[in-house]
Amino acid sequence: MATREFIARNWATESENRIHADDVALQYGFRGGLVPGVTSFAYVAEAAADAFGMDWLRHGRISLRLHRPVYDGEPVRAAVSTKGEPTLLSLEEAGLESSVSGRVGRDPIVDLPAVGRGEIPATRPEASPTTLAGGTVLGTIQHRFSSVRQQQYLDAIGIEESRWMEQRVAHPGFLVRDSNDALAQNVLLGPWIHVGSDVSLLRTVEDGDLLEVRSAVRAEYERKGHRFVELDVVTTADGDPAMHVHHTAIYAPRRSTA
Repeated sequence: MATREFIARNWATESENRIHADDVALQYGFRGGLVPGVTSFAYVAEAAADAFGMDWLRHGRISLRLHRPVYDGEPVRAAVSTKGEPTLLSLEEAGLESSVSGRVGRDPIVDLPAVGRGEIPATRPEASPTTLAGGTVLGTIQHRFSSVRQQQYLDAIGIEESRWMEQRVAHPGFLVRDSNDALAQNVLLGPWIHVGSDVSLLRTVEDGDLLEVRSAVRAEYERKGHRFVELDVVTTADGDPAMHVHHTAIYAPRRSTA
């Protein structure tokens, strides 16, 4: 079993998504601002890279579901079991059930969905069942991967691992943040919650690679008073497929009645 221990950090308290702010999170039944789901994903991906090696970045898969909030300052232990199939993952705080579940392996999806290019809107429309209807193509994001910017992010969330800067390659957790941005840059959101990602890793992303992030809505629906959206997000690096994410979020959570 590969394990890593971290002190969870909520680096997003000043972000546009106010679910990471204490006062807003309380209105939705939480005891404080939530540590971003992509940060929990990054912690588990650290243990996965330990278990499978850096070659996993070229042909790997990691699927994660978030079940319980993680709060700033909590000591958490990321674990990837290397015994049996499927290989299971967890992110635990002492005395509590795992905040995530899922699996990791070397079986990426290679038949990528056809996702076209779209334009980022000059004025974002309100997120709704209409603007996030299934099949909607979202605006395409482009940027160059920078290992320096990545290191600033890893420092902020408490990952003290030198291999990412030494090899100048992208951490899966850093790249999955683009799936959040694909949603946030295309529609105007209130507080929202990342609840799961199924990620296929197809190519190592290296310093200076030009990333193109295409996304489309797979589904939009209501469940238990929450409104969910699922996205297909395909990232290319210098034109080559690098990552596919089936990304799930509650874009309109119900308020607490307490």
